[in-house]
Amino acid sequence: MVKAGALYYAIFISFLVALLGGFFIMNVWMHHAHTLIILNGKRLERNIQSALLLTQESSGLALENKSDDVDLFNDGNDIVSVVRKQWGGYSLVKAEAEGKFTYRSAIGLYGKDIFENEKTALYLSDKGQYLSLTGRTVIKGDCFLPKSGLRKAYIEGNSFTGSKMTEGRISDSKPHLPAENHNTIASNIAYFTGQVSPGDTLVDISLLLRSDTVRQSFYRKTLIMFSKQWVTLTGKVLQGNIRIISSKGVTISKSAQTDNIIIYAPKIEVEKGFTGNLQLFASDTIIINAGVTLLFPSLLAIPDTRNPKALISIGKNCNIIGDLFLTIKDETKNSMSECLLNTGSVITGRVYCGGRVELKGTVNGTIYTNRFILRTPGSIYENHLLDATINFNALPEYYSGSLIDESVVRYKMVKWLR
Repeated sequence: MVKAGALYYAIFISFLVALLGGFFIMNVWMHHAHTLIILNGKRLERNIQSALLLTQESSGLALENKSDDVDLFNDGNDIVSVVRKQWGGYSLVKAEAEGKFTYRSAIGLYGKDIFENEKTALYLSDKGQYLSLTGRTVIKGDCFLPKSGLRKAYIEGNSFTGSKMTEGRISDSKPHLPAENHNTIASNIAYFTGQVSPGDTLVDISLLLRSDTVRQSFYRKTLIMFSKQWVTLTGKVLQGNIRIISSKGVTISKSAQTDNIIIYAPKIEVEKGFTGNLQLFASDTIIINAGVTLLFPSLLAIPDTRNPKALISIGKNCNIIGDLFLTIKDETKNSMSECLLNTGSVITGRVYCGGRVELKGTVNGTIYTNRFILRTPGSIYENHLLDATINFNALPEYYSGSLIDESVVRYKMVKWLR
């Protein structure tokens, strides 16, 4: 006979076994679910990467401020939402993908792949004048020059000392520079007049004055700081999705730290010794003092200026990895507008100047200009280069140009943004 108490033990043991079995099954299920979430997450990440690559290759996909749903395999299962919007002279592309219990997104900053169809060292529009070279002037890369061509010159004891006047193919230029990107220009000019996007967050500049550090994610609304007075950025850390607008002007001191921000003002000055990454848009003047380092991707722009003496001035021994951009509203009335690059300074990127360029330093990239000017103690010369260097071949392969001109064959990623 079996004692009655044994039944309780049997029930308890059965309950314990069922409980342990249930925990084991739940653990297996949770592990399986976790594995599925990881696999789905990786699939969404791959889909996002594929969509961004597709956006990069197709300039007609994801138009400005419009969302496109990309069905990667035309099966309705792998769909990525892609939206593009402008960020200064570059383009922001956000990709989002959603699956069961899983969501992934990424934001990239894009520019123009200038290696796709340019490879131009110099474009000097044809105004009926030849280009004179003297001293240790070096031009490496393809050139578009006036029909008058090149000649060697002798200026104040300096003659041309190079073995070749250019190292590259020479073609005839047109009377005007290649067209600029009017959409890019118009959208940035709007900020000079205080026009902001409905999706932006507008705050008074006092927020900046009260804080030493301001960071804004690109996953949030753009933070716009506006002031009617001159703004001086001293000892401030500014990072991310931030635009600063001043009706008077902005001074950026050596102690400021910037990354990815955009500044708009009539006049902008960067003090000696500053190092950072930013985009500067002025309507009148940009002064970069000696010893400044602007990291990639930076942009100095005076778009469609009406000032007959608009100026972008780069001081001595500066290192700028980015583009310079100056266009004028009426070319005949603004002939004194100028981009000046002083001795010992290096620009790695492109210079697009609708006025004239005084080149005393080095451009590792491309120059587009209507005229050159050379000032010496004895005189002023037009379309002369003395001891200047223009070298497209020295432009790094990673470089991605700003969207300053009209034709974009292929976009190129600059960096990931947070």
